[in-house]
Amino acid sequence: MKYYLVGIKGTGMSALALCLKEMGEMVIGSDKEDYYFTEENLNRERIPIFKFNKNNINRYNTYMYIISHAYNEENNEEVAEIINKEYNYFYYSDFINIYFKNTKIGVSGTHGKTTVTTLVKNMFNRNEISYVIGDGSGGGVRNSKYLIFEACEYKYHFINYDYDYLIVNNIDFDHPDFYNNIDEVIKAFKMVSKKTKCLIVNNDDLNSRKIKHYCRYTFGIKNKSYVTGTILSENKKGYKLKVNVKDKEYYFNLPMYGMHMVYNFLAAFTVYFLTNDKKNIEKKINEVLMSYKNPKRRVEEILLDNNNIIIDDYAHHPQEIECSYNAVKQKYNDYEITLVYQPHTYTRSIFLSNEFINVFKNKNIYLMNTFTSRESYNSQKEKIISDLFKEQKKYNIDIIKNKLINEEKQIVIFMGAGDINKEIYKILNE
Repeated sequence: MKYYLVGIKGTGMSALALCLKEMGEMVIGSDKEDYYFTEENLNRERIPIFKFNKNNINRYNTYMYIISHAYNEENNEEVAEIINKEYNYFYYSDFINIYFKNTKIGVSGTHGKTTVTTLVKNMFNRNEISYVIGDGSGGGVRNSKYLIFEACEYKYHFINYDYDYLIVNNIDFDHPDFYNNIDEVIKAFKMVSKKTKCLIVNNDDLNSRKIKHYCRYTFGIKNKSYVTGTILSENKKGYKLKVNVKDKEYYFNLPMYGMHMVYNFLAAFTVYFLTNDKKNIEKKINEVLMSYKNPKRRVEEILLDNNNIIIDDYAHHPQEIECSYNAVKQKYNDYEITLVYQPHTYTRSIFLSNEFINVFKNKNIYLMNTFTSRESYNSQKEKIISDLFKEQKKYNIDIIKNKLINEEKQIVIFMGAGDINKEIYKILNE
């Protein structure tokens, strides 16, 4: 089959493009001209990317169209052309649900979806899985036994899937442009729980524990669960972890930092334990952990020649910022840490301003202008955010360059879900 992806640079869309290409399908797509980090993988696989233009649609009208949830007939000329000409199309989540007939393992939660999905993918045998991950990585095997993918709660997108296994790693208030309060978010997770055969829940997360199911497995540290973890030691290399499942004990060395990563691991381990042979499980997973690398833009480290470090991180919610920052501090407690943060959408920054202000306290932070994402630029809202975060210094690339070049033991974390990694490329190029 031939597929044309509208909005192919999106993290989920680019991952799907890679998955389909590896399965032998013909894949092309279109997007804005602006650079986005997912282009690297698409270019490596020689997947053509066109600039949005409605003439593309008539030119490639023998293709099946897959449309990103970011676009509709009002904000995208290609989508309007597809609908007006009555060409065949699917939206992203509908396509995944229909195209893949294998056992579906969905990973949901407000935070950590990409990391958990990556961990699950790494644990499974490569020849039996297809996967679509939110850092833009994807791969496919024809007639694979499992599909491993992220399931996002934004605008109820995750309700479009039918799951065999669904992980709920945590539930927090986010996407205030769609949800009005935490109760609405919890309600959405209760709705999606009805779409799965088996639910896997973080038993230490108060909101996640509210999600019930007739087939429900739990994981946690503080509360006794089906899978219960105990931290035996913690140091710069990570964690030594004991995991109890019923009357069995397993021991793992986690080369990870921050408590959130322990929960991410337990979530991945639980679904693997439920779906795979238990023989040599401890040995196999420890081998996987030895070669573990964080997903793209998830505390991704760049070591400079003078041993200073740049970190590229996707965190854009107060809770995520705190977790990522603490993880870096755990690993590099003798370094000075500077944070460059790019706010992601006016709505999130304004609605969660108190939480952001609390997280920013006692940190050396430089603030960039807002990455508006799906919102339009608004000078008035930009000023509101500037006033809310007036205690933070304005970002200046020369100050950051000077710190990295001339001072010792420096870490600069570039953090945000927009295009902040462009600043990293500017510094590295110079």
